[in-house]
Amino acid sequence: MIGNRTQGLRLLSHAFVVLFMLVLFGVMLMFSVYVLERVNAQHVNLPLYFLAVMIAGLLSYRFKEDRIEDNDLNSFRWVGAIRKANYQTVVLALLLFGVVFTTKDKAISRLFVGSFLLLFWATAVPLNRYIPEWIAGVAFRGSNSVRTIFLGSERSARHLEAWASRQPFYGIDIIGLITYEMATDLKLKMPILGEFMDMSLIIDAYKVDQVVLLETRNSDWWVDSVLEICEKAGCRILIFNPWEEYFDQELIPVSQGGHTFFTLQEEPLENVVEPTDVRNLFVAPASLDLAGAEIELVPAFSREQRLKRAIEAVRDDYDYVLIDCPPSLGLLTVNGLAAAGEVLVPIQCEYYALEGLGQLLRNVDLVKRNLNPTLEMSTILCVMYDARTKLSGQVVSEVREHFGE
Repeated sequence: MIGNRTQGLRLLSHAFVVLFMLVLFGVMLMFSVYVLERVNAQHVNLPLYFLAVMIAGLLSYRFKEDRIEDNDLNSFRWVGAIRKANYQTVVLALLLFGVVFTTKDKAISRLFVGSFLLLFWATAVPLNRYIPEWIAGVAFRGSNSVRTIFLGSERSARHLEAWASRQPFYGIDIIGLITYEMATDLKLKMPILGEFMDMSLIIDAYKVDQVVLLETRNSDWWVDSVLEICEKAGCRILIFNPWEEYFDQELIPVSQGGHTFFTLQEEPLENVVEPTDVRNLFVAPASLDLAGAEIELVPAFSREQRLKRAIEAVRDDYDYVLIDCPPSLGLLTVNGLAAAGEVLVPIQCEYYALEGLGQLLRNVDLVKRNLNPTLEMSTILCVMYDARTKLSGQVVSEVREHFGE
């Protein structure tokens, strides 16, 4: 979640800088034409210069720090802001002076271009520093914020004060601390909401979405009570340390705000989605843990619909979702078929691949009749075709004969 919000903030803040770049160029150009009379508007190719400014703004988004997954605020502080402004100004200067020297334009003043670049750099630094925070303050408030409380001692809460101070930037609202001890230390920056016995009332009063469990107190009763209260209230639990001996379920590590917590709940799909070097292409990578997923899914309730429910939560964020299924007919493939709308089958131009296609089609039909009535076989793609062998041609002919073009 935080990774996606960081990416969104960078994109929106850069879009604002590009818009500011165009407005500043237009204002300075009008000032030079009508006030200083240093530029003759009739002899200047204005559309070409505005196009160069816009292209420079778009190209400057490919700044390397924008592609680094960093959940800290370092990218948005002054050092990062200056580096971004430097890069944006250099790209802008290259394109503007490139237009000037390529077209041999003598109507526009080199002094004007230099003044524009200097003024843009001076204003881009504070923009790159503060615009992301302003956007976050508007976008991640109200219903978009995740209301979070800490549960434990004041001493434990101090370990996460630096982490807590960064979270409002990402829309995580740290409300305060629920403790089991007498609250006497005023050095703690966050407010103390009350004692553990009032936890249910506090969660209801503050409409808490997330509870950070700071310690177990070496008590199974304490942990079970916390889990029961959070389950009834529908709160997500983040566990500060991997105290596996106090939990019956396996703890799932999750990175949030530069710190690794542990949780008992299944993580939403958006938490693992990562951007790629290809614009507008995102990937949810697998891990070695997926190897044991089929075994863990066997006793699970509604096991065939797990992937479908996960995708439905983020479906509106993407135009297309491609599901890469393993070369088997197990539960992972069934989950993929149950979540999909269309099936694309790559088939190797070999005899045994053609034999396996028939079994796959029977499985697709079973899934369509029992789990996913909207599932359709849309494409069969012949791959690894070798025109030098008769077998490849026979396989392609068989596919076309049974399924058409």
